[in-house]
Parts: sequence; C-alpha cells; structure tokens
Amino acid sequence: MGSSCSACKSGNDVVPVSLPQDTGHEEPHYDPVMPAPERPEDVGGEVSTTSPDDDLMPGHSAVSEPHFTILHFNDAHNIVPPKDMEPLGSATRFATIAKQYRKQWDSLLLFSGDCFNPSRLSTVTKGRHVAPVMKALRVDCAVYGNHDFDFGPDELVKLAKDCGMPWVMTNVVDTRKDPPVPVCNSLKSHMIRKNGVRIGVIGIVEEEWLATIRDLPDYVQYLKKDTAAKAEIENLKAQGAQMIIALTHMREYNDVQFLKDVPEVDLLLGGHDHYYKVLDVGNSKLIKSSADFVHTTFIKVWVPRGPGGRVRIETEKIPVFSSIKEDPEIQSIVDSYDKELQSKINKEVCRLGRELDVMAEVVRTQECAAGNLVADIMRKEMMCDCAIVNSGVLRANLVYIPGVLKIKDILDILPMEDIVVSVLIKGSNLREALECGFSKYPALEGRFPQVSGMQMLMDPSKSPGERLKDLRVKGRRLDNNRIYKLATTSYLSGGGDGYLPLKEHSGYICEIENGRILPTMCRQYLADLPGTERKLEKKASKQELRGAPHIKASEREVSMKAIDSAYLPTISPTVDGRIFISDEMVELPVMSSNMSCSSFHSMYSDRTITLPRRGERRTSMVHPIPVRRTITNLTDNQFSHETQDDILEAMSNSSFNRLPPHKIDSHSRRSFQSRNSQDLTTCSPTSNPAADGFLSQEYMPLVEPEKHVVTLHDACAKGDMEAITALVKNKKANHRGSIVNKKGHATVMNHKPDDLKALGLGSALKDIATPLHYAVVYGRVAAVEFLLQSGAHPKIRTALGGTARELAFAHLLMAHSKGDADLAKAMEKIIDTLDRYEERMTDDERTTESIIGS
Repeated sequence: MGSSCSACKSGNDVVPVSLPQDTGHEEPHYDPVMPAPERPEDVGGEVSTTSPDDDLMPGHSAVSEPHFTILHFNDAHNIVPPKDMEPLGSATRFATIAKQYRKQWDSLLLFSGDCFNPSRLSTVTKGRHVAPVMKALRVDCAVYGNHDFDFGPDELVKLAKDCGMPWVMTNVVDTRKDPPVPVCNSLKSHMIRKNGVRIGVIGIVEEEWLATIRDLPDYVQYLKKDTAAKAEIENLKAQGAQMIIALTHMREYNDVQFLKDVPEVDLLLGGHDHYYKVLDVGNSKLIKSSADFVHTTFIKVWVPRGPGGRVRIETEKIPVFSSIKEDPEIQSIVDSYDKELQSKINKEVCRLGRELDVMAEVVRTQECAAGNLVADIMRKEMMCDCAIVNSGVLRANLVYIPGVLKIKDILDILPMEDIVVSVLIKGSNLREALECGFSKYPALEGRFPQVSGMQMLMDPSKSPGERLKDLRVKGRRLDNNRIYKLATTSYLSGGGDGYLPLKEHSGYICEIENGRILPTMCRQYLADLPGTERKLEKKASKQELRGAPHIKASEREVSMKAIDSAYLPTISPTVDGRIFISDEMVELPVMSSNMSCSSFHSMYSDRTITLPRRGERRTSMVHPIPVRRTITNLTDNQFSHETQDDILEAMSNSSFNRLPPHKIDSHSRRSFQSRNSQDLTTCSPTSNPAADGFLSQEYMPLVEPEKHVVTLHDACAKGDMEAITALVKNKKANHRGSIVNKKGHATVMNHKPDDLKALGLGSALKDIATPLHYAVVYGRVAAVEFLLQSGAHPKIRTALGGTARELAFAHLLMAHSKGDADLAKAMEKIIDTLDRYEERMTDDERTTESIIGS
C-alpha cells in the first residue's frame, strides 16, 4: 500500500482522501453502514500501487505526477439510489466527484457496461433516462454490458448514439456485413491521446452472457476473446499505442484468465460483478468498481519510456456517500424522469409479514422465499403443474423488512419485463432443463432455478448434467415419459441462460404474444389478494367517510389513504423445502400431489410439527394456527402467497361439489370455485380449516353405515380383516360394488348438505373406491394394503372427498394438530403404502383419476 498523492492534499476544488487504508480490496456489493463524513467534500479512498518502476518516460520518476489519471465505474443500473445504506451512491453525487477530479487532474472517465436496464426507471423509460446522464458525465469510452441489449439491438443503437460517447466491442460482431463489423455501431478499438500518451482501448465480453440476451439476432457472432484481443492489440501498437486498457464485462474468473492469456493488457477495468475488487494478475492490474455509483476508482498511471518497461498504476477507492453535494445538472435530469415515475409507482400493494431476502448471494445459490413467491404466482395464474423462473430476474439485492410493499418495491425486485408463458414438456426434458439451471452452481449465476410445484435434491459434488438425485412434481416422482404443463418465462422458453431443453423440446400452450408481463402479473395478483368481504368492508368505510359533511377535504383524503392501508393484505412467503442441496442421499418430505409446500403456511401459523418422509426419516415443517378463510380467498387480514390451497381445492371437489358426479377437470374446478365460493364453509380461528369440509373434528366416522346392512365399508371401518377377506374372496361384495342398499348409502351422506345426497344416491351402485377411503380415514393400515392388492385404485376420487392419499395427508395434519400420535403414525404408514403402490403402477394406471359417477 502506498500513500495518497501529494496533489490530493492541496487545493479547494479537489476531493481529499482521508479514510484509513484497508489491507484488502474485496468488498461486498454494498458496504456496511458507515458514518457520514463531516463535510460534503470529505470523501475518502484507499490506495493501492504497483511496484515502482525505474523505466518511466523521461522527466518522470516513481514519485512524480502521473502521466494521466482515470475515473472508472461500472454497472450503473440505478441513477437513483436503490437502497438506504452508506455509501449511498447515485449519479448526482458521482457527477460531483467526477467533476472535481477532472478539474484537478483532467481525468479520463471510463465505463464497463450495463446502464440502460434493469431499474425502476427503465420499466417506464426503456432506458431513455440514462442517455442524458451519460452525455452530461462526458464518458470517454465504454463497453456494452449484457443488460444494455435488453430492449433489443435496434433500440441499443439509438440509446448508445444519444450518450454521445464511443463504445467498443472487440469480440462481438455483426455478420450482415462483409467483413463483419462490431455489433450495434460500436468500435473494434479506440485510441485515446492524453498528455502525450497514446492509450489503446479494447472492449471484451464473455461468451456466457451472450446466452442470457433475449431475442439476440442470429447475425450477432461471438469471437474468441483472447484471439480477438491479441489481433487488435497488435493493430493498436502498430499505431503507436503505449499502453493497453481492456474494458470488460464478464465474471472475475474470466477476467483473471483473460489477463493470463493476454498479458499484453496493462489495465483491465471490469464490470458484470457487483462488488469492489483490485487485483494484480502477473504484471497487469484488474479493477472492478462496485455498482450503482456506490464506488468509483481513481487511477493514476505512469507509462514506461520503452517497450520493455512496466506500467505503474496506483488506485484509490472512492465511496460515494450521501453527504456529497448533488450535481445540479444531473439532478435536473433525474428529477424530470423521477417525477414521471413516482406518480405511478408509489401505490401500496400489500404488507410483508416477514423479512424477505433478495440478496444476490441468496437467490442465486439456494431456494429463496422471493423465488417461491414469484414461481407460485406464475404457476397459479397460468394454471400449470409446475413453474421455473431463473433467479436472475430477482434484482433488488436487498433485504426487505416487514412493512408495506409498494409498486416500486416490486419493480425493484422484478425490474425486467419478462413474459410469462406456459409450455408442454416431457418429464425427461424438464429434468434436463433443471440440470442446466444447476450447472454453474456454486457460481452466482442468474440461471439458478426457483420453482413451484416441484421438489428436488441436487448434489453439487456431481458433474453438471448429473446433479439431480431426486425430482418430484406435485408430490410424485418425475415420470420421464409424462407430459407436464410448465409455467416459465419467454426468456427461458427461448433457451435463455442456457435452458436449451426448454427451447428444443417444449411446445407453447400460451405463446409469447398472449403471455403476461411478469412484474405486472405479480403486482396484480398481490393487489387482488383481499377477499370479497374485505373489499365490501373497505368500500362501505369509504362511502361512510364520503357521507360525512363535517370532514374537510384534506382530512378526508388522508383518511381515504388510511383506509386503503388498513385493508391491505399481508403476505409471508417462506422457504419450504423445494430445493435440497446435499452430496448425501436425503429423502424429500412428503408432499400432496395437489399442493406445494407453501400451502401449509396458508392454513397454519408458527407451530412446528413433524411430517413423514419416505421410510423412517422425518422433517420439521411449520404448522401455523388456522386462520378464517374460504377456498378461494382469505377473509382475515392474514394472507399467504397461496390463497387457494390445493389440498382444500381437491377435497372440496366432491365434498361441496354441486356439479354432476362425473369426471371434473381442473378448469371446471376453478370455474366452479370462482362462481360458488360464497357457499363454502369458512373456519373460525379455533377450528381446523379442513374439518368443516371433509374431516370430523373429533375423528368421528365420516359415515355411519346402517347396522343391518353388512358392507365392505363397515368391515373396513372396523378393521375386521377376516370379514374383509371373506367379502372380497367370496365375491359377496367387492371394491367395485360394495354398497348394496341405496338407503344405506343415503345415510352416508346425512352429514352433508341436501344437494349432496343426490350425488350419493346416484353413485350408490357405481362406488369404485369408497372402501379404500374408509380404511384410510380410520387408519386401518392392513386393510389399505389388502384392498390395494385386491385391485382398489388409489387415484379415484369419491364422495368422501379427494384421493386416498389426499385424505390420509389431511388426517395426518389433523392428527398433529390434535396431538393424536397413534393416528398420525397410522397415517404416515398409509401414505408410505400408497406411495409404494403408486410407484409400481403403469403409466395408464397412474392417469386414472375421476369422480365416482355415471
């Protein structure tokens, strides 16, 4: 470490360097909170130097003034600070620093890509707000970043031209011309003359992020970076370049490898990574300057007198504190666009009931609550079996504390306008797509998947493409030959981020032209969470307020906002066991085939229960206190992000169904629920939400067969194996015709509404699975095993509600809530028995799933 240069210690127009020096350079994306300097000009920096070199140009020594200086920045996504933490950043404060250093040193200003997107403002302006800022900053040279292509190459050409600065792209070309030319009107290289020194600048990007650009035209071609760089460096040196600077936009490990492969580069100014870094690689220096104007790097350069000498470089890390005066020119630009934005995005959407971590190191390496929320909304809204979204769409890089979420917060989290589509894909190709998502782990890559409707075990010790040990969709092991309905984004379905299996092996159900914009979908879903009752109460409160003539208009407006805030729904997305990362074989927890794990949190609050895994393993899950709810919405001011619990939906199909007792598809179920939700029984906070629908709160029989009718139902309920065996083997009764008395079947339905009696009577002679369900709800393990062996089908839905496995799972939840250990143990064994049996079924057998009927 060297000391600050003497020139920085004199003059009133220069930002002095006063912070203590650190021993290292690597910092997190955002530094921890630091005390603000006492004076606006009092920003500090840390100093790094290369070793002194005696072969400097004539008239210069290692302690003399540098030949020229540079200010560097990269990844300027947000010209307005995205977070309230020091160093705060912002383009306005950065401009103040840039002008002060330029006034003293006449510094070059170099930029390493990514500015037009993503950000809150870019969702409104499509990047237009950046061009006047860059033009006012007078950037000397820049390289394109991957997000600069987000609005398409044609739009990038316009935006780049409006910035009024040269852009360099040495290794990405447009092949429509012969010979190919650098893409989007950029330059292959740029020669800068500063204080008598000729500086050659090249722009290098990595091949990996080209795969992340949506709708990249076929004419865009990538050239191997080291080959392209060496050829252009040779050309620059032939023109008299005395120093080579590479502006790059790629990951640090690619930067390091590039400097090893191309040692002719003296200084590499990198982007793409959102952290601060200064590193020596051989005789070259690598610098990354954080992101979002949080830091800038002041660089002093001494150039050797001959070709054999070594460039001397000294760096100062400059944090951009909130106390630095904002530049009025840039501020006027920011204000004009921010005013347009604020009018649209300050609307409150919902309340956040728990902390939400959207930091890059979390969302790109593990299952996260924010990813679960987004994936669940996609799956629900598109009515699909499962959903995949790449973690790269989650951009906020913040931790949100409980409180009100506004549209601007959602746009911070989801700034990119991805289109949500639905596709059909074979199970084997779905597995391949997920393998692509995990292929770069543990690197902080945006391809890491966030999912809904799926569970998986990923082994990072295995080679890419072979990491998924276990994969389940809707609670069942993936069937390689089955066709699944998948919700995803147009970006991934087009093969973006390396998800080529989605591009090559899937067919659209909902195409891009008919898809919905992801941030808009999420915003609307969250805004629509309050149930009908809450909306009516809110409307009544506002009408009452309007009818009060003694209240002033200003007070009425404040009260209206207070009413809006009071009736906001509360969401509490969680991490609930969808992605397990382990190099050991771990059994995934049991999930219902018709619900995702997060459904547990819709029904209950914070009590821990133990749910079964296959075999003897068990896992802890959250088992909350029931809240007052209906099937289609919650009527209390407590909301999970899944408000339609699949398990209740499945059970309600037969328990409350007014439709004829024939097969009902998922679309019909949703239509029925939306029309008839007002008829569904709600649950008080002291009751079990499932009990009013299909379970007995006291574990009483769901049916009460007449005593004078000897049926297989009765034998199953009593667990009388002798009677069951005799009835089945002697064919006096069997699982396909077990109720021989319509009057007896009518008594089965006595605890149901009158309109359901008709369903029971109509299906009396065609009851194909009720005996198995009786054995399940009474916890008769031996009877369940016998009936399955005798041909009872576990996937049939009956008037009792749901399939056998769904009934067992629901009773398991009730057993835990009641503290009935014996019944819970029996239900765990039954679930395991049903799972083992279903794994042995053929594909045709598995697809059989219907309601008893005509």
